[in-house]
Order: sequence, then C-alpha cells, then structure tokens
Amino acid sequence: MASEMKLVQSARTRVHALPTQHLEEREHRGLRCPLSIHASDGRFGRMFRGLPILHLDPGIPRELACLEGVMDGRDSGPRPRNPDHPDALPAGFSFLGRFIEHELTFDAASEHQKQVDPEALRHFRPACLALDGVYGGGPEDAAYLYERHDRARFLLGADTEGNPGHDIVRNREGAGVIPDPRNDQNLILSQMHLAFQRFHNAWADRLRQDGAHRSADDDGVFERAQLEVRRHFQWIVLHEYLVYLVGKPMVDAVLRARRFYQIREVPSLPLEFLLGVSGVLWTLMRPTYRINETLWGDLHHALAGGRQATPDRRVDWRNFFFIDTNSTPLLSKRIDTKLTTELLDPIPGDAREARCSVAQHHLLRGAQVGLPSGQSVAESMRAGHGLDAESIPGLKPIVVLGKDEFPELREFGLDEHTPLWYYILKEAELQTGGCTLGPVGGRIFAEVIVGLLQADPLSFVRSAPRWRPEENGRREFGMGDLLRVAGMV
Repeated sequence: MASEMKLVQSARTRVHALPTQHLEEREHRGLRCPLSIHASDGRFGRMFRGLPILHLDPGIPRELACLEGVMDGRDSGPRPRNPDHPDALPAGFSFLGRFIEHELTFDAASEHQKQVDPEALRHFRPACLALDGVYGGGPEDAAYLYERHDRARFLLGADTEGNPGHDIVRNREGAGVIPDPRNDQNLILSQMHLAFQRFHNAWADRLRQDGAHRSADDDGVFERAQLEVRRHFQWIVLHEYLVYLVGKPMVDAVLRARRFYQIREVPSLPLEFLLGVSGVLWTLMRPTYRINETLWGDLHHALAGGRQATPDRRVDWRNFFFIDTNSTPLLSKRIDTKLTTELLDPIPGDAREARCSVAQHHLLRGAQVGLPSGQSVAESMRAGHGLDAESIPGLKPIVVLGKDEFPELREFGLDEHTPLWYYILKEAELQTGGCTLGPVGGRIFAEVIVGLLQADPLSFVRSAPRWRPEENGRREFGMGDLLRVAGMV
C-alpha cells in the first residue's frame, strides 16, 4: 500500500553494479567524423555540413550544467519542483528513447574489425531499428541467447527466488548476457529488454499454435517471429514514440518529404541528432521513479543495473505506460532547459579522476565534434521547412530565436550563438510549452527516424507499407500492448 512505500535514498557509495555513466561516457567508435563536405559517411555523419563550428571553452559546459547552475531543475525526491510534462507523456518513454538510441548506435563489429578500422569508416553497422541489440547474430551466430532445444525462442533468466522468465540471463557476477550491455544500465532498461525477448517468445508460441509452421521448423518460426517483432517495434517508434515527441503534423510532413537528412550509399547517424536532439531524453527524466507499490528509487544507485532481479524490485509497468483505464502512470518532465539535479551531480568513478555529469558530458561531446550553433542550424533550415509549414495544418514555422530569448546565457557569451542541444530545449520550452520538440528539433528528430526506416529494405515502411498491427481486434499498437502480450503486466 502507499503507506508502506519506501524511498530508497541516493547514497554516495560504490555499488556492485553497472554504473549508468560509465557506459554513457564511452565515446562511440567513429564519432569524430570528418568535417569536410566531400568526406564519405562513416558510422556517423552530418546533416548540415559547411556551417561554422561553435567553439566552446571546455570550462563553459562544466559551469553551465553544474549543480545550482543554469540547467539545474533543483528537484529531488518523489515530489520535484521541476514541472511535469504538460500533455501527460508517460515516464516510460524516456527509457524507451534510451532503448531506441542504443539500437541506433549499437556497434556489432568484432574486436578485430574495430582494430582494423578504428574510425568506423568501413567496418561498421549502419544505424537501423532492427533490434540487433536484442537478437545479436541470431540462433546461428549467437546460440547462447537462445534455448538449446528450441532455437526459435530466447533463453530467459530467473529472479533471485527462481521464478523463470523474470530476468534476462546473467553471468555469475550479475552482468546481463545480452548483445548490448547498455540495456543493463538500470533496472527499467533491463526489464524493457526482457519484455522484447518475451514478446518474441510469445510470437513464436502463437505461430506454432496457429499451425503456421511445423514445430520442428525452428528456423522458420524464428524468422517469422523476428519479422513480426521488428515490425511492431518499428510501428511503436513511428506511430507512438515519434508522435509523442514531435507531434503528428511533423510526422506527416516528414513522411511526405525529407528535406535535410540525405542518405548516401549507407545510412549514417547525424551528429546533430545524436548530440543535439536526442539529448531531449535527459530533460524528460525524473529524479526518482515508483517501481511498484512499495519501492521508489533513483537510477544511479537503488535502480542500478548489473544485478539479478528480485521480486521486490519487479517493475510495475502501469507506472510507466498507459496500460489500462484503471492505472495512471508517472509523467515525464516537460521538455525545457532544466534537468533533474540527479543528472547534474557528478558521481565519483575511478578515484584518479573526477567524472563529469551526464549533462556536462553531452555538451562537451557536442563541442568536441564541432557542432554548429542552434541559430546557424535554424537559419539553414528555415526556407525548406517553410514549404511544409504553409501546407500542413498545425505545423509551426521556424522562427530563429534571438539573443533576448537566452538572457541566462549572456554571461557565458552564448546568447547569440548557442549550443545546439540547449537551443533545441529552449525552442521546445518557448514554442510548445514543453509538450513536444519545436520546429528545428522536431524536424531533425523526425527526419532521422523516418529516414532510417525508409532506408532499411526490411523495415515495414519500405517492404510492407500497407502492414498494420492487429491486436485485440484493433488495428493499432503501442508499448502497453507489447507489454501485455509479453506477459509483463
């Protein structure tokens, strides 16, 4: 009951788990791609080549995104002062966003390939939404992920009380045995990874029950189940997640025409997306989360990953997504320039060096790879975006924010030339009230997601544009439906 709920306080002590920041701070292979407009795309690319770089002194991001600094939402505990999302965005979508970002940046190259091609200009996995971070190399190349006597199904782990299927498989030190270790950063992500594994197993069982394949045809069942899971995941990304973050008018505009994200021979992930727009997920994060009826916790400590699930830490997904009419999830924070204090508080790692906060590291990375200012990007986009804004109802035109919109940055000299990430957060705060990304951020975000789906020959957008999910007689599908089918609620 609510009266029995306990808040697990943050403790500045080392825990035997995978710290969130250690994995987030690793630099992606190929991140520092060439600035030249003539350079071939590697693993990462640029949408706006040729725009002037915004040069930042490294001390500025550290001061801008520090405790009691400009970006501090000054919130802690279960009742933060930082405002909730004004349009009822469930708290689970910030974690779904992290899961999606991990999928886009998943590096499946072997250690040898990484040594041969450290800059990821030849040997790299193109960004796509194929759930490679869940499936790995499939039953043939990653047999350890699948049941020995039924290769069409994922092998699942048990919680500390031996309840089967309640955790991902772990080694004896508690680390998840999964293709992408970032999905074991915290309890919520690891349980979301488990949900996709269980969703796949449910589809495999359904195909056999329907008689679509012979029971001995493991390969056929696996391939068909994987196809269905991928399509449902892509549907959620396009028609639920993206609509929540950018609004349906923007999705409709980008489906009609992409104007800024150009794909060459192989899709690459633009740095303007990775270090500019995707940082919106940090501003959605709450300081603590209600995991179930008796447990609240923070991500860095109480809910840290890398350890076996326990019954008292089982995620009640009704707190994170709209599951049914009888439940009300926690809400995300609104999209603005304020972040939960937890993300601005450096957590000591190695004793030999002081670690940056998540927010500081994001700003520093953007400066290190040479991103342009938000004003430069907005000015560059204004004409092309205006063509759609005139013809699509509800699509806001791009208005380049002036220095008067950034009085808090004047002392840093960034009010006229603002880091792209901060500019996009401020744009959302001023132009949508924090409900969705604004015209600049929303356009970049939508074009990359839609563009990657359109570039993938196996995505439902490309290979089966008339495909629709059918669940409970409804031709629609969301995360709540996926969690129900997976037996997680």
